[in-house]
Amino acid sequence: MKERLQIHYSSIDMLNICGIRFEFRYVKGIKKPPGTFMLAGTGTDRGVTANLTNKIEKGVLLELDELTDIAAQAVDEASKTEDIALNDEEKSIGKEQAISNVKDKAVRLVKVHHKEIAPNLRPSQVARKFSIDMDSYLRDRAKQIYEEAENTHNPRAKKVLKSQARALNALARRGVDFCGEIDILEKYGDLTHVRDTKTSGKSPTEDVADKSEQLSAYSLATHVLDGKIPDMVALDFLVDLKREQKAVTRQSKRDMAAIEIFLRRITNAIFAIHTGVFTPAAVGDWHCSSQWCGYFHECLFVQQRKTISLPGKLVQINY
Repeated sequence: MKERLQIHYSSIDMLNICGIRFEFRYVKGIKKPPGTFMLAGTGTDRGVTANLTNKIEKGVLLELDELTDIAAQAVDEASKTEDIALNDEEKSIGKEQAISNVKDKAVRLVKVHHKEIAPNLRPSQVARKFSIDMDSYLRDRAKQIYEEAENTHNPRAKKVLKSQARALNALARRGVDFCGEIDILEKYGDLTHVRDTKTSGKSPTEDVADKSEQLSAYSLATHVLDGKIPDMVALDFLVDLKREQKAVTRQSKRDMAAIEIFLRRITNAIFAIHTGVFTPAAVGDWHCSSQWCGYFHECLFVQQRKTISLPGKLVQINY
């Protein structure tokens, strides 16, 4: 039997940011060490999950000392089990001090969650894994695209659409699962709320939850698993500013129209993976930098040279 294709939200997110980064990581299998900011996220997530698990099982939150120990230990474990990429500033202070700084950050952020967010939550599940069989949807989508092809009078469009329909049918025969993990599921009587915890160095925009594709993914999963769309979705930001730490929550809702749009985006991502056509990030995109992409210096789509404009001529400096 052929192995089913597993598509995770994290890989779709990477594909949306930069197809070439996706190709390096998931097609060529070239892994890069995570930055220290990922360690902070790991420690914070471990602490928040443990805290809410205790609330589900025992009805109370963990003691603060126990919670901070869990977050700090998670950072320690992650730093010892895998290589860590240090930026220039972190290299100047050394790996040990950089890890210590990250550990302090994770501790600060779980304290904020413990004080400002966790007491108000009614979690029923945390880290809820899901796997959605996409085969039927892909066949239905292929049928829609084929019908669209039959109704068009543009020969080129007809050819492209039929090619897409054949590819989706081929993927359905192989088998595709959309997988992921819902951070926090809350129950308030008949109401269902889905939340995700984020760490950030700045305050989020007002509409960040409205635009979140991740929350649409979780809404799809909840609809499949529970037979209903969440009544509310939210992002809980733990913001680490220079002078203070604070919690900021942004709420939103999803409907079937939003879920259908997300399903189309999944389908396009699956089609891109199948055909092997990967588009690089836009020139000037902040993701496309040595600070945020470990493949920056290996990427053939990155402008590795600089030009200096002078009056009357252009001098190009290569290095």
